[in-house]
Amino acid sequence: MSQRGVLFKRQLFTVLTLSLGVILAMLAIGSLSWLAGLPEWGNSTYRSWLAIENVLASLAIAILIFHRQPSLHPYERPLPSYRHTSLAGNASRQIGWWSLWLLAYLMFTIPILLQYPNWRWLGIPRAALSLWWLADLCIAGWDLFHDAGRLQTRDPRTPVVHQTLLEKFLRVQRSVLSLAVFLQCTLSTIATNSSPVWLTYLFCLMLVLAALTLRTMYQPFDHRSLFGQSFLFLFRCINRFWVWHELPKWVGIANLAALREELRIYNLHSTAQDRIAVTDPTGLISPVPSLNPNPNTSLPQCPFSGLWRTPEGSFNDPQNPTMGIASQSPPGTPSTEFTQSHPDARFGRNMPFESLEPPPDANSRLLCPNPRIVSCKLLARDPQRPDSTLYAPTINLLAAAWIQFQTHGWFSHGTPRATADAPPFEVDTREDPEHDRWPDSPMRVERTRCDPTRRPQDQQNAPETFVNSESHWWDASQIYGAQTWRTDSLKNQACPYLQTVHAPTPSGDANTGFFDNWWLGLSLLHELFVKEHNAICDALAAQYPNWSSEHRFQKARLINAALMAKIHTIEWTPAILANPMLEKSMNANWFGLFSDRVLDAFGRLGLNEAFWGIPDSGINHHAAPYSLTEEFVAVYRMHSLMPDSITLKSHKNPDKVQRCSLEVGQGAVGQEVELKLWESFCDEEVLYSFGTELPGALSLNNYPNFLRRFRKPVTGELLDLATIDILRDRERQIPRYNRFRTELRMKPIRSFNEFNSPQDQTIAGRLRDVYGTHPDGSDKVDDLDLLVGTLAEAKPEGFGFSDTTFRIFILMASRRLKSDRFTAQDFTPDVYTQLGLDWVNNNSMKDVILRHHPDLAAPMFGTTNAFKPWR
Repeated sequence: MSQRGVLFKRQLFTVLTLSLGVILAMLAIGSLSWLAGLPEWGNSTYRSWLAIENVLASLAIAILIFHRQPSLHPYERPLPSYRHTSLAGNASRQIGWWSLWLLAYLMFTIPILLQYPNWRWLGIPRAALSLWWLADLCIAGWDLFHDAGRLQTRDPRTPVVHQTLLEKFLRVQRSVLSLAVFLQCTLSTIATNSSPVWLTYLFCLMLVLAALTLRTMYQPFDHRSLFGQSFLFLFRCINRFWVWHELPKWVGIANLAALREELRIYNLHSTAQDRIAVTDPTGLISPVPSLNPNPNTSLPQCPFSGLWRTPEGSFNDPQNPTMGIASQSPPGTPSTEFTQSHPDARFGRNMPFESLEPPPDANSRLLCPNPRIVSCKLLARDPQRPDSTLYAPTINLLAAAWIQFQTHGWFSHGTPRATADAPPFEVDTREDPEHDRWPDSPMRVERTRCDPTRRPQDQQNAPETFVNSESHWWDASQIYGAQTWRTDSLKNQACPYLQTVHAPTPSGDANTGFFDNWWLGLSLLHELFVKEHNAICDALAAQYPNWSSEHRFQKARLINAALMAKIHTIEWTPAILANPMLEKSMNANWFGLFSDRVLDAFGRLGLNEAFWGIPDSGINHHAAPYSLTEEFVAVYRMHSLMPDSITLKSHKNPDKVQRCSLEVGQGAVGQEVELKLWESFCDEEVLYSFGTELPGALSLNNYPNFLRRFRKPVTGELLDLATIDILRDRERQIPRYNRFRTELRMKPIRSFNEFNSPQDQTIAGRLRDVYGTHPDGSDKVDDLDLLVGTLAEAKPEGFGFSDTTFRIFILMASRRLKSDRFTAQDFTPDVYTQLGLDWVNNNSMKDVILRHHPDLAAPMFGTTNAFKPWR
């Protein structure tokens, strides 16, 4: 939709909202007498009853609001003892609430009985409310006095899980009843129009609003509460007519919060052992590295799990030590060559199992349409143009390098490996365009490395599962390694410091945690954050001189990883999604809506992540055990950000310029030993070049040609990564574009014409040429691949990628913080040290760059976000 159309829909929303408010107010005033329910409003005796009722009811409602036990999400972890509030419920508090509730009921009912002869039709609402209130009093009283002993012995600080349908119903009906009582007090106060009654009502109103405000700001959002359900229902209705970015700014931000909660409820699905059993025990990690079994407990214990991260990601979750763990390879081999794994290392799902594509077999549509034709016609850059790259004007090449730097620490399916049960896929290349012929036919593509914990075709009626060679946590494993032996080999040389990555190992690879798909951009960022690690070590040594080298190394890793997470959350994401709503929302993910100034002044006073940020707000995995997901991997297929060549230059010497191809063997791509450009340009000059160069845009026909004919270093294997991207999504059963949108509660497309825009009216024809039409002439929209659909989709204002992709981002980006104990729970001085917290909160990507390359201050002058183009 054009900017003018978005502006019109925002104005329309504002007009309709105001009109609806006026209509509801008029209806309420017109039916005031009937809703209030008593005929003799001037009666002084009734005014006294009403004033007392207002005070008692408001006190009871305030207690119910603020002290009510929050419901616990299925995978929410209770807060540690130091975060418990003294305001938690107990038996005496509940008895006090019930007593106030009873007295308020009597103040409400006695006037009804006194004026019984004059009721007539006016008394119907009050009579109905009176009977409902009485029933709730009886139920609450029975529960209270019947369970008095349990209330005295149960720990009042532990939230109660409401599981039965009756408990859920009683919880919601009491909230609705409280709202009805308060509305009745409001209507009666207006109808009597007495100064003493108004004074009591205003006191009551302030009391209830204060309780609501404090509860909302302090307690985590609870989608099971009346407010939570109403909030989500409201935006479900709005989203039938308006998309979030078509709403006014603050309404749009609230809509994003509602979308995230909806996704947390419906789009997290476990593939761990709770859903899919282990059928090949020989592939299990046993024993788990870094774990020291304690014979007195059923779970192994880790002596340092409360102080720092373990290499493979174990002991992050307080109740499940293997959650998010990495697969394991034999010592001395890359992590991508894993041979053992664990169900908790599997990639989860954002889509329900029944919506997934069928597993690859002779009858599946794995090769339909031909992924090589998709690559040639819809992804490839135009070979007839000297420079056919479409550039993204709002970010720099540093942003493109950054996302690969981060994903290498998040996920990898490992090196593909053929087995007898999983032969390579064969892609027909005989119909390639003349100018883009593949040298072999068919093209053979190795399958994704299998899950070591499952036998092929184990008849579980479950989708294929794949495992992560890295830990699922945001722990900077791309620098530090995801296996104990690898981490030890990196730190043992000069612990606590890390060595430069520019000094290759004997095999020619960079001396770092993860070095697959290596190129100049990765080498640059790995080296930058190795230097940052060493700077943190120096600061810790000055502050804590008695610490051991191991202690300093581990704390520096903890701080460095958190700094990367913060940079990605509030700098990289708003740079590539340059929308005012997103900038505010992503900053709120870390600092909350109150911003870092309020946090600096008062600290984190509450647990609601929207107001205070996710760090230190409490662990919650929501609907499934934590893991990254196959759909998350799929939407991070951002190879189009890469140009086919880069221009390296010096900010000190304008005459020093070199245009460099990204073909393998040209000095910019390959093993660290092959990056010959480091002999001509220093880190500072490459940083400057990346800061001023533009990356490619995420759109159709903008896939870098060097990646479509990529000669893999060392092995020399020729790959078309565009074909492989399409094939991998199909192999891993990712739903096609339309089904993907449907499962995210988005409108599916009905025709390829919906992709056409004023800037490009040819998109539909190009898609139709590849995906075809049905016999009735309608487009085969349900065959459209996810990657192609998201690249063709019109983007919201300022966005670098589609709204469909973004839905997975808003779910998973915050989940990686909310599930991780070292951000959600232990982001405290006791774990990080105060120096560490200040280092994370007060530093940006620009600060990191200038700390190690101060001469870049001039080119970065005026730059507020290092991922946006420099001067």
